[in-house]
Amino acid sequence: FDLTYVRICSPELVESIDKTVKQFSNAVNSSDYHGSGQFVLEFYEKRKARWPFTVESVPWEVWTLHIDTVRLQNPNDQRNFREKLNDELIDNLVTVWRP
Repeated sequence: FDLTYVRICSPELVESIDKTVKQFSNAVNSSDYHGSGQFVLEFYEKRKARWPFTVESVPWEVWTLHIDTVRLQNPNDQRNFREKLNDELIDNLVTVWRP
């Protein structure tokens, strides 16, 4: 299969993403919140707009990750859930990679 991706070497970007993900993780893990939400990650380029002296952000790809939180206390349930999640992630990745 043919896979194309963009890579950037930016310690500032890595630090910013890590900080945001850790904040979200801490908020979810430190509360009794049971629900769902989503992450939206946009890859965009800045272009000069038609109006003078303005810049517009033009997304070239958008990822939306839907999140459902669950609390599993039983180690057997945790293992089963992890295996199910792993299978679903692999299926989704294969779907993205296929033409």
